[in-house]
Amino acid sequence: MKIARDLAGERTARSADTAFSALIVDPSVGSSRIKAHGLTRAGYHVAEATTSGEALSRIRGLRPHVLVIDLDLGSGPDVNDGIELCRQLRTRPDIGNPYVLLLLQRAQLDRLFEAFLAGVDDYVIRPCPPWALLGKVARGERVMRAAAGRFR
Repeated sequence: MKIARDLAGERTARSADTAFSALIVDPSVGSSRIKAHGLTRAGYHVAEATTSGEALSRIRGLRPHVLVIDLDLGSGPDVNDGIELCRQLRTRPDIGNPYVLLLLQRAQLDRLFEAFLAGVDDYVIRPCPPWALLGKVARGERVMRAAAGRFR
């Protein structure tokens, strides 16, 4: 994937501090692995979670910079969708303020207003090509670095 190689080279040349991390929250293990592979090839440290409960636990331990959350997390005892997970995250100062990227289908675009009010920063319509997700995560990295004053 040429785009991933180009981005990895750009990230290495831009800064020695490339320990930028992402957590993918997707109930589909196969889909999550494909996303993780592309981001890992681009030089990101990637972790995965399949449920909101697992995501909350991983977020506390890993403190990722970017969260890639699927809107459809399935039904469970805690959070049923990515918007509710984001809403919960934004009320917890102990988690920090990660950049949240929501994955949704075109038929779910009517939920974007609700998502942005809950604290989602950006979105990607799925299925999406790997370069689209990679570009949005790179954008999230730029935003986070700028907010931290580490953007050159």
